[in-house]
Amino acid sequence: GMMVKRGVARPVALVVVVLCVIAVAIATPDAGRHLTDQVRELHIPKAGDLVPTVVEFGLNEVFLLPGSPQYDGQRLNMKYLHLLKVEDLMWTFQKNANLTTTGKPLGGWESPDSQVRGHFVSMYISASAKAYLTYGDIEQKRKADQMVDILAQVQEALNEDGYLSAFPSEYFTWLENWTKPLPWAPYYVIQKIMTALYDMHTMAGNARAWTILTKLVDYFYNRIQNLVKVHTVARWQQMLSNLPGTESGGMNQFLYILYG
Repeated sequence: GMMVKRGVARPVALVVVVLCVIAVAIATPDAGRHLTDQVRELHIPKAGDLVPTVVEFGLNEVFLLPGSPQYDGQRLNMKYLHLLKVEDLMWTFQKNANLTTTGKPLGGWESPDSQVRGHFVSMYISASAKAYLTYGDIEQKRKADQMVDILAQVQEALNEDGYLSAFPSEYFTWLENWTKPLPWAPYYVIQKIMTALYDMHTMAGNARAWTILTKLVDYFYNRIQNLVKVHTVARWQQMLSNLPGTESGGMNQFLYILYG
């Protein structure tokens, strides 16, 4: 939720004071002259001086009211988070690193042959961090912490200077070399993974998530630097915005947030 303070109360109050002074001056000239001198000492801001102040509430400061459709929808989402199993969610990540899997892969976009596998799992982790921050859901935080631990194991097992995903890094090689058919949205998925780690660190206090994130960011910093060196900045810009059939998600936006 957002609260906007527009800073209009003080100017309105000053206008009321001035009108009162005029009324008093008409009724009693001597008192009016005294009050007029006091009003001259007041600073009445101009329209250009009024800068709106925007205050953002934290998730732990805003709650939906029971009985509302929004509250019921949120409760349903929480039940869905509780329903899914860690071993199933992390299957494709572990498989990509040749680690032992104990669950079974999810379907749809998280299926083992999906080019965007890992993105739903990342949003699940972000949702878990928000569930903990908003409602203090300890059980959901426990699951998300366990998933972060598995991500650390995957990153270590891949042993690619910090690379981490549920699909191989060759997706980015194909994208950089414009190998047809181009992979659908590898940067979109990576941005979701980074956001999940960031949310776990900032909302759920998971220090390990920050360590994983910095390694992953360093990997792509070095990769993009090499891409620019070999193919120029234009290639990087085209990859993010102009390649038909591909998506880059909010990678730039997330990096701005991380830098700030």
